[in-house]
Amino acid sequence: MSTALKKMSTQALARLKSYWDAGDGPRTSTWASRYLQLALVAFVFAFITIWITSSYFAVSPTELTSLHLRDLHCEASQAVSKVHCFSDFSIVREIFDRADPWNAGKVSTSYPPIAWAPALTAATIGDSFLGGGHAGTLLYLFIAGICLLIPGLWAAKGRWRTDGLLVVLLTSIGAAPALSLLDRGNNVAFAIPFLLVTAVGYQRQDSRLLFIGIVGAALLKPQMIVLAALPLAQRQYRVAFGSAITAGVVTLLSFAAFPAHFPKNVLGWLHTMMAYNNYQEPGVGYPYNLSVGRSVVTVADSFFGGVMSAEFRGGLLHIVDKGGFIAVLGCLALSMAVLWFTAQKVPRIYSLALAFLMVILSSSVVSVYYTALLIVIAALILRDPNAEPRFSERFGVLDASPQVGRLAPYVIIIVTALILAPVILPTEIPAFVTGYHAKLTGRVVSLYQLWLGPLLLALFVFLVAYTPLLARRLARDPSSDPGEQ
Repeated sequence: MSTALKKMSTQALARLKSYWDAGDGPRTSTWASRYLQLALVAFVFAFITIWITSSYFAVSPTELTSLHLRDLHCEASQAVSKVHCFSDFSIVREIFDRADPWNAGKVSTSYPPIAWAPALTAATIGDSFLGGGHAGTLLYLFIAGICLLIPGLWAAKGRWRTDGLLVVLLTSIGAAPALSLLDRGNNVAFAIPFLLVTAVGYQRQDSRLLFIGIVGAALLKPQMIVLAALPLAQRQYRVAFGSAITAGVVTLLSFAAFPAHFPKNVLGWLHTMMAYNNYQEPGVGYPYNLSVGRSVVTVADSFFGGVMSAEFRGGLLHIVDKGGFIAVLGCLALSMAVLWFTAQKVPRIYSLALAFLMVILSSSVVSVYYTALLIVIAALILRDPNAEPRFSERFGVLDASPQVGRLAPYVIIIVTALILAPVILPTEIPAFVTGYHAKLTGRVVSLYQLWLGPLLLALFVFLVAYTPLLARRLARDPSSDPGEQ
């Protein structure tokens, strides 16, 4: 018995040592290991907050991290427990029952036809070949779940004997935006593998992977075409313009599948897509809106809600409402300029993170599940695509070069871990308990999810300010770091 225990202890210590050691050199703590530790602590804390919220506030954790459960956009036979429909998927039947889904007034869809392909395919297979009912929904969610697992599985390669399962948990199935995507049935889940391909292609400077990743992501979510800024900033003009043109042409041609309404349906889609920026007023706290404008309101309500007059808040909301889209364009222009001047000089992970933030903040209404893009960043923090096989299980992209400095890696791993953690902090602040949620429970939302927007905006501002400083100092001294000055 004692011999067996001693053997088990020896093996456990060996695994622990391999977790902390970096390569064959002296014992070190890598950025990858730091991130994993921080993400694990955040996940454990999240579990505690979910337990407390569901037990003592009697509110569904799903509602507080995503959206309300009663999204009855489907027939009762297709709903789960006759309550939940995974609405972004289930409305596909209703949408394509219309003659022209892009010119249907207030119920027009802002997705192009090609973006509906996953949902329409799953619904058709489920209804025609699997007996209907929940079959189409389950098929769709199963494939979406696999897509969300891919970054975690990729990051866990070579780590299954140590912490592989933990990596998959924290970067895929245990990440808050992954759970939200499944809850909504949103097609961003299907874009995640393409985003990983984009990230790996950019890190390796592989033109083919970059092209495939950008085109695939943009076909599912048109705003992801801004990722073409990555090869553009690297002066890879053929990839940049080729991916943008290909995605644009295929998207427009998908409308030709409805010849009776072509090209009117294209114009209707463009109009609906622009109108989406006014889909939710900035004063509405729930559903969560992580846009630039709403983030400003969240900060003002959090710190000055007790002293801010109704007139002042009304003026702030008016400015944000009218200038929200201008703020989005300003952020895009600023980040494009920073990428153009710094992408060839700083570690690529910084440019990649900034480009992903461009995608997330590219609208005046940003749903909480768009933070799923940071799942790919987390995977890169844990695994470097360019590392030798024997080191890939211990080093991430932040460990690949001393030029990453010390300040920026801490900021990136902390913000990424916080955003992906499914933490819930219930609040009853009147300014936040507004919108659809008030019609259902009328008393509680999660302050943590409300603050994801300001957290994203803070990371965006940091990268915009930090990367030019880093690029300038690296041009003078490759070993310098502006965060240490």
